Amino acid sequence: MKNFSLLLLAISIFIGFKKAKATHAMGADITYECIDTGKFKITFKMYRDCRGIDLVVDNFSLSGCGKRYTLSPTRTKIAEKTPLCATAKSRCNPPNTYGTGKGIEEHTFEIVIDFNKAPYSALRKCEWVRFSISENARNGAITTGVSGTLYSDALLNLKKAPCNNSPKLTNDPVAFLCCNQSFYYNNGAVDLKDGDSIS
Repeated sequence: MKNFSLLLLAISIFIGFKKAKATHAMGADITYECIDTGKFKITFKMYRDCRGIDLVVDNFSLSGCGKRYTLSPTRTKIAEKTPLCATAKSRCNPPNTYGTGKGIEEHTFEIVIDFNKAPYSALRKCEWVRFSISENARNGAITTGVSGTLYSDALLNLKKAPCNNSPKLTNDPVAFLCCNQSFYYNNGAVDLKDGDSIS
């Protein structure tokens, strides 16, 4: 009787599970903006396939000179970026919810890092620091690489430019393409604050 009860428990557990759709991470972008010398606002953007599970990112980090810090930025915005006709309904409603439709959401996370104060002041002597984000659920609809972890990073040179700003994308990195049709895409990268050349 004990074995039968264990079997029933195991069956009920497996029946209760839904198939996990953990392939929702479509892309990421990281920018930094100088607030004052050695103090930066970091913006992480993640792009989510609305057909997948909700986006819960906890792999933000800062590294340099052999040190690594886990960051906890605040999610400041969720915006749908699906190219829709003016009369079309949202494909990602409610936001950040599993299986709402064929669409794309942009999740924005922000944090201020002050390299003049502990614990980050230990990185002031580094030439380069790296901000990174990773999500272990790379979108299965992306066929240009292996599935697994989606990773993105941005480098900041604290010695040469202690108050530099990163380039920004003026066009959303979202595209719906038609089969057998030519497509040209420009992210519109610009550096309006510093006027640095981009190539």
